[in-house]
Amino acid sequence: AIVYLPYQVSVMSFFERRSMGIPIFAPSLSLLTKWHQRYGLVFERRADWQTAGTRQGSLISPDQRTPKSVTEFDPNDERSTAAVRAWLARSDIYTNEHVILFDSWEDLLQRLDRVNLSDLSSKILATQAQLEVKVHQSWTRVLRKVTSGLAPASLG
Repeated sequence: AIVYLPYQVSVMSFFERRSMGIPIFAPSLSLLTKWHQRYGLVFERRADWQTAGTRQGSLISPDQRTPKSVTEFDPNDERSTAAVRAWLARSDIYTNEHVILFDSWEDLLQRLDRVNLSDLSSKILATQAQLEVKVHQSWTRVLRKVTSGLAPASLG
């Protein structure tokens, strides 16, 4: 198993580990939001992460015509807990099955002690096998659609 502390909302290594059946433990959304706002944990979440230096507000210029629905959940606003939480909720660790979330370091230790890692690994591998079949079927449909009517020589 690994304890995953994301620096970005989507990282290929997350999926590589899942495809190997490695159980993943990650901070709950509340904990990750708190850690990010306090320590900048998910530092690549913001578009200008390399130059920002400090936790800043929105990259969207203030404009009275901009609807609140846009400014309220601005993905680049580090000062808004609601915005940070809304965007972190879309992270791989919260949108995939079989990720064990913890609410504190103590909670993590308890979960590591209680979870049957072999069973969890088997569940992850079964889910990945189902996903592989779905993806293969989807790509087969797409490729048949885009190549229908083409002569075989034009496909090479």
